[in-house]
Amino acid sequence: AASTAGFHLLGPDGAKAGVTNRLASPISPHLTVEKSRRTAYAAALASGQEPNRFRSHPLAPVGTLGNYATAEVNQPCLPDSYSGDLSAAASWSCASGSCEVVASDATTAINWGQCMPVEAEIRSGQTCREGTLNTHSSADEGIWNQHAYIDTVSLTQRWEMPEDKTFSEDAYNCRPTRIGVPLGRTYRRCTTEERALTTVMQEDGELSPDICAVVGGAKFDQCVEDDFHACLEQIVGRGMVSTCSVDVPCREDMICQAIPWQLGGVDDTMGRELAEAGVGFCTPTYFLFQLRLDGHPVPSEVL
Repeated sequence: AASTAGFHLLGPDGAKAGVTNRLASPISPHLTVEKSRRTAYAAALASGQEPNRFRSHPLAPVGTLGNYATAEVNQPCLPDSYSGDLSAAASWSCASGSCEVVASDATTAINWGQCMPVEAEIRSGQTCREGTLNTHSSADEGIWNQHAYIDTVSLTQRWEMPEDKTFSEDAYNCRPTRIGVPLGRTYRRCTTEERALTTVMQEDGELSPDICAVVGGAKFDQCVEDDFHACLEQIVGRGMVSTCSVDVPCREDMICQAIPWQLGGVDDTMGRELAEAGVGFCTPTYFLFQLRLDGHPVPSEVL
């Protein structure tokens, strides 16, 4: 749980990763918390003190050690219907909105939820669909998942949003599942100011929940056929998506990608400061070529 593309330690990207193909954080949200817990535990033992033996649940909000904090929008939570499955000391709540199951499976003991906003507080990058797994296999058949290949998923949209390519700066679109966002993704165009990244760091020092970052394009898949770094820099599209960092993780089906601050229209000083501070944007994992497992050829530059 709380892993990154199924891994807890992907490792930092080297010099060949390119401008638009880099991770903002090489470790998973769970490992971020676990590193702090183990460091504090070892320090207490070394000084002859009793260590804090509390161990956070893998899906708990990042940054908690010994006590749970509240989870932000799109982060995992435990719905009220399962509140009795965890002790009070091992539970947490949503900072705003409500905890709702957006991916349900009747064969799973606990259907974890996501902290969902009220409609008036929707921002870019958030979940805009919910799905139900229709399972046709059973443990009673003797072999678990024997007929999983005929399982299906039913999807419904949560909000009244278009899902075509009619984008604007002041209205949201729910990007469809077929482009690689299983639970959809709220999206809109960037304003000129947002494209410069000058609105990411707010006056109170907090990060804006959304950022004008990379959203790929129709020619994205063609970039493996030649020099993919140069290709990506030419065809990359910009749009509003969720902001992330080590302390602000993405939702479970996405990864925190580094900001390509060298792109045109970006304020160079602000873009560099954000990148060096580890600020990134949430994107489906397949947007990073080194994480693709679908049979793509090895990019020519690495051959």
